[in-house]
Amino acid sequence: MTDGVSIPGICAAIALPWLAGTLSIRLAAGPRSTWAAQAGYGFFIGQIMVIALLLAWNATGSSLAFWPAAAVIAILIAAISTVGIRNGGSGFIQRPGLGPDTRPGMHWTAWVAVLALLAMILARFALMAEELLVRPLFAWDAWMNWVPRAIVWFHHLELTPFVAPPDWLAAPVGEEVYTLGNRQASDYPPGVPLLLLWTMLGAGTTDHSLIYLPWLLAPIAFALLLWSALRAAGATPASALVAVYLFISLPLVNVHTMLAGYADLWLGLFFCAGAIALEPFQRTRARSALLLASTMAVGCMLMKTPGLVFGGLILGGAALAGFGLSGRWWRHAALAGLAGVAVLLIVGLLFGASEPDPDAWALPLPATLPALSLQPRPLAPILFDSLFVSANWHLLWLALPLAAIGALTARGSNALDRPAVAMLVATLALLVFVFGFTHYFRQAENLVTLNRTLLYPMPLAAYLIGIWLTDFQRRRDADH
Repeated sequence: MTDGVSIPGICAAIALPWLAGTLSIRLAAGPRSTWAAQAGYGFFIGQIMVIALLLAWNATGSSLAFWPAAAVIAILIAAISTVGIRNGGSGFIQRPGLGPDTRPGMHWTAWVAVLALLAMILARFALMAEELLVRPLFAWDAWMNWVPRAIVWFHHLELTPFVAPPDWLAAPVGEEVYTLGNRQASDYPPGVPLLLLWTMLGAGTTDHSLIYLPWLLAPIAFALLLWSALRAAGATPASALVAVYLFISLPLVNVHTMLAGYADLWLGLFFCAGAIALEPFQRTRARSALLLASTMAVGCMLMKTPGLVFGGLILGGAALAGFGLSGRWWRHAALAGLAGVAVLLIVGLLFGASEPDPDAWALPLPATLPALSLQPRPLAPILFDSLFVSANWHLLWLALPLAAIGALTARGSNALDRPAVAMLVATLALLVFVFGFTHYFRQAENLVTLNRTLLYPMPLAAYLIGIWLTDFQRRRDADH
């Protein structure tokens, strides 16, 4: 299992960025912040640091070398630690001081449930780790889009350009350029191949399953920050672990963890981490929370082309939160978004065409985003089949409305006074528009691209289930 791979190198490739990111979060959030929040967000901050370091290193014209780059991160760790000793931070992700009248209580049976949930979560990760380590590179997207770039860069020790096939054919003889089987892949953001390149440089090889460990560690890190965010919001350990297990047990999340090399998991986790980071701002008004959310938006944009849109959603949410909007505003935005989703689905059912219109009006988009051919299509039956019939989401989309109903009975419409609710609704509205009113309906019919895109907001739905369970439990305890 360890033949041909540098174990010290792969350990350093994983541990150093994670530690640097964790210390950065501790510096921003203060020493009283929870270790789970520091480690969870710290992992994703560390990945952004790696990408920035490799891009900057290549810009200098120097050959890529792992241990000198690792030394730079070690120096950064020392610098952050030194500054952190002198600065207490703002404490924007620490647990608020909830007294016995506000924090839901836990019966001994709930603690039994906590142990059972922990055991199931650990067993799930153990099984996924085994699958990841014994399976060779398999996923189509990985060997068509992401991994070849990392392998070429590994052997050249520089970020050799990749271009579209026509540009590759037209390149002068002797010019060092490459192309990919997927014609659009050369324009994809560099985040995923750079993360692969980093672990390849640390491992000293391009052909070992250990280089894909970040695909297993990413959901572990998100589970930590999900737990921390729910506990900070007042959830009991049992309620928080229910939400964590709902996330960990999602079949498509498991598939994208074990079939390493896809970018969809990264985009979804960065997006949901950014949306969750907006939540504490309502309570603490710490600007550091908006900075963290904005950093997660940058992570979205580095992962996939659609990340430009999802990162833009987070930046938009951060801008609105920065204006100090009240919870009532977020509630009205969420309700308006839900009404918009319903209207879009109904219009698609009533007026949607069964065949694409070749003369449909095209909506141009900026940057590398493709133009959209606009036409209403009947998405509702396909969406219902994906969410409630197929096994990709387990019981998530049954648990979400039930948890919402419980919270609404406990708090009324105030249960919707959260940025996370508005962000989830905005994401669903965007997906309904793209797959129900553009040429991407073709990709919805086979469920493949639709389900991969639905992966992006799913961890946020698990977070809201935990929040709404907490609201319901508080009301129940108050009644008792």
